[in-house]
Amino acid sequence: MIKFPDGAEAVYTVVTNPDSAFVVPYFDNGDTMLVRQWRHAWEASSWEVPAGTFDEGEDAVTCAQRELAEETGLIATRYTSLGVVHGAAFLTGRAHMFMAEGITVRSPASCAPPAR
Repeated sequence: MIKFPDGAEAVYTVVTNPDSAFVVPYFDNGDTMLVRQWRHAWEASSWEVPAGTFDEGEDAVTCAQRELAEETGLIATRYTSLGVVHGAAFLTGRAHMFMAEGITVRSPASCAPPAR
């Protein structure tokens, strides 16, 4: 429970979640790419930049590289940090944002996720 200055009380929920990486793929011609994701909370799909949460022990750039490859089949030669932000005020995880440049498409033989 939290208590407001006027004395009113409300339930406040904090969700502990891992950090995540969001990737804006930037092609040489100025185009970008979005992915369509189903969001259960909204019961609708959403167009979004490739993104996902860190695997245990993973750093921000490695997560960004993995998510871009998994969700789009793309590989980038350069990742530029666009900053780190907090999402919704009730989430503990931070969002690490990147611009990915020098984009190429992975060969079909390498499209399977890497073994962990």
